[in-house]
Amino acid sequence: MNFVCQLGYGARSSTSRKEMVMRHLKLLFVTAFAAVLATGCKADRTREGELPEVDVRGGQLPKFDIDPARVDMKMDTHMVVVPKVEVTPRKGSNP
Repeated sequence: MNFVCQLGYGARSSTSRKEMVMRHLKLLFVTAFAAVLATGCKADRTREGELPEVDVRGGQLPKFDIDPARVDMKMDTHMVVVPKVEVTPRKGSNP
């Protein structure tokens, strides 16, 4: 058995060409339908919304015990050697 037949695309494949075409058409239809749903809709607000009136009494905020990470910051001065670069423009070119 050659490699192509092992993958299911050769002469011994159990999937017929018609089934493969139908599978591709279904995928195309689902993709097109999803695209229409995502972009083919326009919504306009017809009425302003408002928050409900709420009367809140009592209660207690939760308490947390937090151990923050410690970060030590230092500043050092280092000398960096930078090579000297000379640029010579070509004759007749604008620098």
